[in-house]
Parts: sequence; structure tokens; C-alpha cells
Amino acid sequence: MRLRFWFDLPGVEHLQNLHPLVVHYPIALLSSALLVYLLAWVLRWESWQWPALWMLVLGSLAAAAAAATGLYSAGGVMVAPEVRMSLLEVHEHIMLAVAGLALVLALWASA
Repeated sequence: MRLRFWFDLPGVEHLQNLHPLVVHYPIALLSSALLVYLLAWVLRWESWQWPALWMLVLGSLAAAAAAATGLYSAGGVMVAPEVRMSLLEVHEHIMLAVAGLALVLALWASA
């Protein structure tokens, strides 16, 4: 399946699905949220809690999008059956656990 976007990224036409494009956003946002929360806590900078909360919320939404694109495209990934059973299923479980945990933490932090 060839992907077309309104912007022209080099190499996009060679991707099998959207998941590789989406997955990097939750990785960056959730790890940044953790770092900013830790700095706000250690340095007692309460003003840094709001940016950390926004990073956590946006990272949670991005994790949900990454999980959705990963689940949608899982059947179409061209890999050997041994790889699918050993690697992709573990990847799927970790993906769902991180997305679920991020959503729960975002809801808890916003309350």
C-alpha cells in the first residue's frame, strides 16, 4: 500500500503503513513528560507541572493513535511467521500496556 500525504516526506511512499510515522510521537512526548515532571519535583518548580501535564496528555493521545495504527496494520506486515510469533506479539503487548498506562496517568494527573 502506497501512502500519499499533502506533504512530501522522503521515503514515505516505501512505507507499508502509518505506524512507523506515528510511533515516535508518544516515545518523545511521554519520555519528555517524565523528565519534566522529575525536574519539577526535584527542583520544586511548580510552574513546570503544566507543560509536563500537556506533554503527558498529548503523549497519551499519540500513544492511542500509535496503538490504533499498529493494530490496524499488524496483519499486513510482511515478516516471517517465527518473527510474528516471537517479536510482534511481544511488541503488541508492550504497546497496549504503555498506551493504557499513559491514558490512566493522564486522567489521574488531570484530575
